Amino acid sequence: MGGKKILIACFVTGFLLVSPLIVSAASGVKTGGVKVKTYTKQGGDWFRVSTKHADSHGVLELKNAIPGWYKMVIDSKDVKSGQTLVTQIRMRDRDGKRIKSKTDVDVYVKVNDKKVLAATYESDKSGWIEMAGVTSETKYYLDVSEANNSSLSEKENCPRMKIKAKIDKSDWFRALYKRANENKVLTIKNVLPGKYKFSYKNGDGSIADPFTLNIRMIDEKGKKIKEATDVNLYAYVNKVRVPIGVLKTDNKGWLTIPGVMTKMKYKIEIDD
Repeated sequence: MGGKKILIACFVTGFLLVSPLIVSAASGVKTGGVKVKTYTKQGGDWFRVSTKHADSHGVLELKNAIPGWYKMVIDSKDVKSGQTLVTQIRMRDRDGKRIKSKTDVDVYVKVNDKKVLAATYESDKSGWIEMAGVTSETKYYLDVSEANNSSLSEKENCPRMKIKAKIDKSDWFRALYKRANENKVLTIKNVLPGKYKFSYKNGDGSIADPFTLNIRMIDEKGKKIKEATDVNLYAYVNKVRVPIGVLKTDNKGWLTIPGVMTKMKYKIEIDD
């Protein structure tokens, strides 16, 4: 995991926020095995991105975090006084691309409605950082330095795709940037119900080139799907929502959508 470059302690009413030194065997306090809901604020609204348990050492893993606000909330049944988590986070850059070399990650906290710098971490070559002393409900802002260290490696005939999302009542935000394969199949894991639109990177395709979308859905609470589930698919034509059909996932939430067009807005809903 990444290392720590700056150590700053901030006194806040009611508690002392300290960014501890990062060690490979870091452990949380009173958080072994607790259930944690992780939320992000993208486009002005909070929404849940995952629900999972910390491991026996109180360590919570979060993959593919784009810069923005986050908070980890321990389930009310598991709450105890003085709890802290260790979070291992794999960052992406501001365009949603994977990080390919060591990168500075600034971590801020919300103090009296102000964003205060708590620490700067240096990620490892894959974008991983490790934050100890994370408390439930505290709002953290994660930011990645502008750098030339993230890219999509050159792959002949594999178009680069930009994906934007609108979840619940959020504004549109850049969610991901990755390549489809040589058959123009774009595979994405952990897709929340919401609105999506896609575009090719300049020179990699045209608006007339459809592609196939292979996605693993998660439910509105960020939980994995564990049985075949109906998914309603809509497209927006002249700002009118038009039903395309009802698709069914496999028992792990995977489904395939052929003939997806760039510049078209789609809505994906899971049946209650």
